[in-house]
Amino acid sequence: MGVFRFLCYCSFVIFCLLLFLPPDVFSVKKHDFKTCKDSSFCMRHRQLPKNSISFYVSKTVQTSKETVQVEITSMDNKKPLLLSVTLLQGPVFRFKVNEVDPIHTRFEVPYVIEQLPKQQTFSIEEDSKERMVLSAGDVKCVIMKNPLVVFVLHQGEVIVQLNKDWLLKFEEYRTKPMVTGGGDTKAEEDDEDNEEDDEKQEKEPAEQDSESKKDEPPEKEPKVDLEAGMWEESFKSHPDSKPKGPASVGMDIGFPGFKHVYGVPEHADSFNLRNTLDGEPYRLYNLDVFEYELDSRMALYGAIPAVVAHNTRRSVGVLWLNAAETWIDVDRPQDSKPMLKKLADFVTKTASEDLVTTHWMSESGIIDLFVMVGPTSKDVFAQYASLTGLAPIPPAFSIAYHQCRWNYNDDKDCRGVDEGFDTHDIPYDVLWLDIEHTVEKKYFTWDSHKFPDSKKLLDELNAKGRKMVTIIDPHIKRSNGYHVYDEATRLGLFVKQSDKTTDYKGWCWPGDSSWVDYLNPSAQQWWAGLFSLDMYAGSTLSLFTWNDMNEPSVFNGPEITMHKDALHHGGVEHRDIHNMYGMLMIMSTNRGQLLRSHNQHRPFVLSRSFFAGSQRFGAVWTGDNHASWEHLRASIPMLLSMNIVGLTFVGADVGGFFGEPTPELLVRWYQLAAFTPFFRAHAHIETKRREPWLFGEDNTKRIRNAIRRRYTFLPYWYTQFFKTSVTGQPLMRPYWVEFPQDETHFAKEDAFLVGPSVLVAPVMHQGSTNVEVHLPGTTGDLWYDYRSLMATAAPAKLTVEADMDFIPVFYRGGSIIPTKGRIRRSSVLARDDPLTLIVAPDSQDSAEGDVYLDDEHTFQYRMGKFLYRHLTYSQGEIKSQMAKQIVAEPNFTATLPVHGSQNFVSRVKVERVIVLNVAKQPKEAILTSGKDSRSLVVLYDAPSKSATIRKPDVNIADDFTIKLVKCD
Repeated sequence: MGVFRFLCYCSFVIFCLLLFLPPDVFSVKKHDFKTCKDSSFCMRHRQLPKNSISFYVSKTVQTSKETVQVEITSMDNKKPLLLSVTLLQGPVFRFKVNEVDPIHTRFEVPYVIEQLPKQQTFSIEEDSKERMVLSAGDVKCVIMKNPLVVFVLHQGEVIVQLNKDWLLKFEEYRTKPMVTGGGDTKAEEDDEDNEEDDEKQEKEPAEQDSESKKDEPPEKEPKVDLEAGMWEESFKSHPDSKPKGPASVGMDIGFPGFKHVYGVPEHADSFNLRNTLDGEPYRLYNLDVFEYELDSRMALYGAIPAVVAHNTRRSVGVLWLNAAETWIDVDRPQDSKPMLKKLADFVTKTASEDLVTTHWMSESGIIDLFVMVGPTSKDVFAQYASLTGLAPIPPAFSIAYHQCRWNYNDDKDCRGVDEGFDTHDIPYDVLWLDIEHTVEKKYFTWDSHKFPDSKKLLDELNAKGRKMVTIIDPHIKRSNGYHVYDEATRLGLFVKQSDKTTDYKGWCWPGDSSWVDYLNPSAQQWWAGLFSLDMYAGSTLSLFTWNDMNEPSVFNGPEITMHKDALHHGGVEHRDIHNMYGMLMIMSTNRGQLLRSHNQHRPFVLSRSFFAGSQRFGAVWTGDNHASWEHLRASIPMLLSMNIVGLTFVGADVGGFFGEPTPELLVRWYQLAAFTPFFRAHAHIETKRREPWLFGEDNTKRIRNAIRRRYTFLPYWYTQFFKTSVTGQPLMRPYWVEFPQDETHFAKEDAFLVGPSVLVAPVMHQGSTNVEVHLPGTTGDLWYDYRSLMATAAPAKLTVEADMDFIPVFYRGGSIIPTKGRIRRSSVLARDDPLTLIVAPDSQDSAEGDVYLDDEHTFQYRMGKFLYRHLTYSQGEIKSQMAKQIVAEPNFTATLPVHGSQNFVSRVKVERVIVLNVAKQPKEAILTSGKDSRSLVVLYDAPSKSATIRKPDVNIADDFTIKLVKCD
C-alpha cells in the first residue's frame, strides 16, 4: 500500500510540473482519453448493423388522453421494454423507454427538469395492427408497430423519426454470467439477453441483406470482441468493476428534410455538426482536458445532450436526457433510403432526400427523449427552456468586465491592479482570486499572510462598486483539523469508493482529496451552509464564487476524472451521474449564496463543468484555451453551440489561458469578447502579466476602448438578459435565428448577432485590417455601420476596414438600441446615468426596441419592482410607453409576467437620441411628456445622415413623444 501511495504521489508531482512547463512545448495527450474503440459500449452500439435487428410493439399497456404505453420487444430478445409517449405543452413530445421489471432500479436524471410542462391531451386517431396514430391539433405521433419506428409530424410533415435505422438497443440489467475455465465468461442458456445479439452481429455479417451492408459505417479497423468489457473494463491500468453489468441504451434519431444540425456542446469543433462516420463520434463526458485541441470531437468540460436541426422552413430540437457517458454519431447520407420511403408513405405524401441522422449511445440510465416541435428556432428555444428552466437575470455587475489571473499574489497586488484600472481610466467590475489565496488549497479559507484582512479589501473594492470572486473547487483536502473536511467526514457527505464504505480518495490541487457527493440532498444543504458569512470567515456579501475542476477533475483517476464505479447517495454509481456532477455543485453553490443573503441578493457563480439546466445556476466559460488565433476563432462556434441549447451566459478567457498573446492578438480578443455574454480576462500562473496597460500606450488605448464599448452597450445587454430570462432566447445568435430562410449562412460561424439587433464581425486573423462582412436579410433591409452610422441595404457582402482600433459592428434596421455614453469606474456607479437611444430605422422609416431597468442586484423585480419600456419610431416620431404583457422579437412573441412595474422608481433620464438615415436636417424636435412640451436642439451630420437630439432630459419611466420637425 505504501508503494501505491508513493506512485500516486509521484504521478501528482509530475502532473503539477507539467502544468508549469511552457504550454507550447506540448499539446493535448490524446492517449489519456478514450476513443470509441476504448469504450466497449460505444463499440457494441456503433457496430450494430442498420436495419438488422429491430423491435416490435408486443402489447398495448395503457391508452388515455394524456399517455400511451406499449410494450416493445426485440425480435431476438423476448424481454419486453416499456415505451411511454406523452405530449407536453409547447408542444413537446416525450418518449421514455425503460425496463418493465429491472433487477436494479435504473437511474433517471433528477434536477434538470425544473418543472415539467403541463401535459396536453391527444386523441388516438387510429390503432390498427400496423400503426397507432396520436393527434393533437397540427402535431401527430405515428407509432409503426412492426418493426417499431416512430414518426413526429407537424402540419402533415415528418420532422423527426425515431429508430428509422433500427438501432434501438437497450441492455437490460442481468445476473452476472458464470465464469468458465480460462477466464472467459459464458451466458447461461436461459439468459436471453443482448450479449447473444452482439455475438450474432459479429459472427454473421454475411447474413445481412445488401441494403443493410451498404448502410454500415466503413470499417477502419478489424472488429473487436463485442462481449469484452461488459462486466469489467480497464483503461490505462484503471479498473472499472461494473458491478451491475452492461446497461447501455441507444437509438437513432433522424431529421428528414434537414441538412444542418447544431448543438451537443462542449466541443472545440465547427458549429454545424460534421459527419462522423468517417471517424470518431461526438463524445459527451465531462473531462479536464489539458490544452484541448481544435477541430476535435473529443469530450471537454461540459455536456448538453441536445441538438437543434434547422432548414429554410422550420426548426426542431431534441433533448436526450441522460447524464452518463454518451457518444453521438452524425450521418449525412445523400439519398433517401428505401425503408424510409416505405414507412413514410404511411404518414405523408412528401419525402425529402435531405436527411440528417444522429445515433445516440449512452452507457447507462434510460431513454428519456424530448422532441421540441418548433416550428421556428425561437419556438424551439422557448420549448427547451420550458423543460430545463430559464436563466435568471444575473446581477448587473456580472455582465460587465472581469479581471482575473492565476493568481493575484496578495492584497497589495490586488490593490495595485485595482488602482491600475483607475489610473488608466479603464472600467472594470470584478477582481478574481485563484487557488493560491487559500491556506494549502483548503477552500473557504484565506491565507492570512497574503490576505491579513480580506474583509477590508472586499469593502474597499465594494466602495468603488466592484466585487471579488474566489475559487472554490469540489475536491476537499484530506486534513484533520480542516473544518470542511472534518465535518463532511463526520456527516458522511463524500462520494464513496466502490466498497460502499470508504470515502473516495484521489489527487487534485491540495494533494490527497475527497469529493463532496452533491447528489446527496444533505450534502447540498450542508455545502450551501458553508457560504454563510459566519462559516466562510473573511467573506462579505460582495464576494462571489468560481467553481472550477468540477467535471470532476481527479489527477490520478481514469481520464483524469472519477472512477465510474464510485458510489453516490442511494447507491448510484458515478457512471450514471458523471455529466451532471458539475451542475449539482453549482446548484448547491447558488443555493449557498441565496441563503447567506436570506434570498435577497442574486447569486453569481462561474462553472467550468455544465449539463442541461446549468443555465439556472450560473455562467460558464470555455475552459483552458490557448493564446492563439486559432483559439480566438474557435471561441465563436463554441459559444454559439452553448447558446442554442439554453446556456446563454458564456464566454472564453480573453487572451487565452495558456501561452503569451501578442499585443495584436490580445487587442483583437478584447474587441471580440466585449460582445460576448461573459467578458473575463484570465491567464495561467506562468504567463507574463497581462493587465490592459502593459502593452504600450497605443494598445492600452485600444483595449480601453474595447472595454468601454462593453460598458456603453450595458443597457442593451441588460435588456437582452431580461428578455432571455422570460423567453429562453439565446444572447449570442447565429445568423439563421434571425434570418431563418437564408441558407447561405446556415454554416456561418465567423460572425454573430447579439440579441436581434447588433451584428458583430470580428477580426480573427493575424495582420488583417479588413473583414469581409455578410449583411443578411431580404432586399431592402438596412444595416448601419457602428462607426460611420451610414446605412447599407441587404443582402450585401462588404469589405469593411478594420484597423487596430475597431472591429465591424452593425445595427439592424428597425431597431432602437439603448446605450450609455458616460463611463464610470464600474457599472454599479453608472446605475442611474442617463441613456442615449440609437434609432436605426428600417426601409419603411420605422423602428422599435425595449429598455429594462431594475435595482440590478436583488429579487425585487420578481415582485414588480422593475421598469420595462417599449420604444417605437415611425416617420420621425419617437414614443416611449409602458410595455404591454408581451416581449416581441422578429418571428417571436412571449407572454411577460408583469405584476405592476410602475412600482419601480427610476432616476434614469434620456440625455440624447440619435436618429439614423434622416434625409435632411430637421428644423427642431418637439418633446411632449404629460403637459410639458418644449423644443429640443437637433444636430445634423450630413455624411452619415444622422440627427442627434440633445438633452431631452426626460425620465425613461415617463410616457413621452419626441417628433422631428422638418425644415420648410
